[in-house]
Amino acid sequence: MNELSKYFVVFGVGFAVSLILTRVMIWLGPRLGMIDMPDERRIHKTPIPRAGGVAVFLAFNFAAVCLYAYIWPWTFTGRLDEQWWLSFLAASSILCAVGIWDDIKGTSPIIKLGGQIAASCVLFFLSGKGFDHMLGIDFPWFINLILTIVWCVALINAFNLIDGLDGLCGGLAIISSLGIGAAFLLRAEPADSLIVLALIGSVLGFLRYNFHPARIFLGDTGSMFLGFALASLALESAGKSTVLVSIGVPFLAAGVPIMDTILAIWRRSARRLTAKLGGGEEGPKIMGADKEHLHHRLLEAGFSQRKVAVILYMGNLLLVAIGLFSIFMSKALVGLFLIVFISGVYVVVRHVVHVEIWDTGRLLAEGIKRPGRAVIGMIVYPVCDLIWLSISLVAAMLLQYPAMMGLGVGEWAQLLPVWISPVFLMLVLGHTYSRVWSRSNFRDYLILFFSLTVGVLLTFAFLSAADADLKTENLRISIMFAYFSMFGIFGVRVITQTLREWMMISALNERAASRYVVRHILLYGAGNRGALYLRELRLVHPDEMATRKIIGFIDDDVNLRRRFVHGVRVLGHLEELEDILGSHDIDEIVITADLLEVNESRIREITARRGVLLSLWSTVTDEIMHETHEGQQEPQKPSIPK
Repeated sequence: MNELSKYFVVFGVGFAVSLILTRVMIWLGPRLGMIDMPDERRIHKTPIPRAGGVAVFLAFNFAAVCLYAYIWPWTFTGRLDEQWWLSFLAASSILCAVGIWDDIKGTSPIIKLGGQIAASCVLFFLSGKGFDHMLGIDFPWFINLILTIVWCVALINAFNLIDGLDGLCGGLAIISSLGIGAAFLLRAEPADSLIVLALIGSVLGFLRYNFHPARIFLGDTGSMFLGFALASLALESAGKSTVLVSIGVPFLAAGVPIMDTILAIWRRSARRLTAKLGGGEEGPKIMGADKEHLHHRLLEAGFSQRKVAVILYMGNLLLVAIGLFSIFMSKALVGLFLIVFISGVYVVVRHVVHVEIWDTGRLLAEGIKRPGRAVIGMIVYPVCDLIWLSISLVAAMLLQYPAMMGLGVGEWAQLLPVWISPVFLMLVLGHTYSRVWSRSNFRDYLILFFSLTVGVLLTFAFLSAADADLKTENLRISIMFAYFSMFGIFGVRVITQTLREWMMISALNERAASRYVVRHILLYGAGNRGALYLRELRLVHPDEMATRKIIGFIDDDVNLRRRFVHGVRVLGHLEELEDILGSHDIDEIVITADLLEVNESRIREITARRGVLLSLWSTVTDEIMHETHEGQQEPQKPSIPK
């Protein structure tokens, strides 16, 4: 048999056997109880067999038998040799047994996870190959085992979670296989690409009956098998190239399923923690199910099932192309990777992860409303600050004296307290560790800045007095030390509030537009009360943000026109209100300022004529009870009228 014909035969055998067995399983699946019943989480409306995974598993292994026993017997020259296949067969059989039982009777996530770990361990010990083959690093066997288990379990669950749409999981598996097979060919390992073709043919034969409208599903048997097969193939496809290529090519080959899995874990973890902080329900399980996967979001956006599948296919094809291109660009790989990474992060954040950002913003807001115990803050913050002060000082000194790189641990241990102690003492005296930083204000940060600055100046003064000289080297070290220290100590306190506001505001428009009836709000008054309104909306009532879209401010100060205040644009002043209402779809005007009587009458007249709701928002202090001279209590009127 010539070289080229081997590829067609292996592919053809897998395809033909899968095509026949899939027809058989369409008939046999319901009789075995492997049937997928419709419910509120599923898209299909009628019962459909979920036995396609059995057909794919059998077809792939039949094609492998033909490859090793007849097509290329005893002279197989690749790394995916007969020993690898026998190891993979034993391991994947365990996984498929768990999948079949789950497709028939149903089982808990813990049992499925146990089966996945068992299959990964069997593959590791029988094949003698693990995660070190991907990186070309000789890890200790137990580290290698742990990394191999994590890699395999991650890929298994990635394809298991993405299997929620007709033709999606199988199609993505084919694209991922093409990427891995192409990596073998680009590394001049054509023999190994044959086993990849066997997998592609087996999946393609099944897809004949799985495209929308599907007549059969993969089930957990098939989705877990495909993830496990690709995880095992990826361990070999990376070779011993650079780290980025070794990790990047297989990672990008399964990019869409992996991304979907990461988002699912992120989303469910945020919701679970939010529920826990709120003291309500337990929240969703990490290994549970929801309708927030990538394909669900595209369906919700109005795309048909076929278009959703094509969109995700194209996304995965793009990732595969980037991974393969990186093989040619090894010299410029780091720069290329950074460009692709930054571009990818922008696209993902802008168009994909608004649900996760929203849920994380709610979690941070809930955490701010319920700050942690004071004892935790009094322990964690000082420890983090001491570590960062030490890092800052070491960095500053090494920049000034590179030769200090050779200092031992003992020498650094003697040097660090001399510089750090005055700074840390000033932080303590400034009540830095008795403040709740999630509820801080500008004055708190000003005191923190003052404490840090004085601490560094005291350190410099003590050192200069001890040397009886003013050394410019110490001055430069002090300046760099102060800069690095402020960057970290301020950053760890600011990042929570910054992330919370960014996450909630950036996700608001997209999430609100697709899920809620949104009221368009125009605020009258861009002063401090307007800022308080926005702050309360974001901090105290984050759920209401999904039903309110702040269009902008109007303010009597003409100098604010067309400028941004508190992150919101000032559209104009009262005289321009008619034009603003005409150009924007405003449902409600909320007054957040004290109005002159003439202005109040004017805005009442305009809103009444336009049919726009007018509301007043203000902060008031009400004394509910006060003591009388006779010792009785009686209600007290509000001290500030509304």
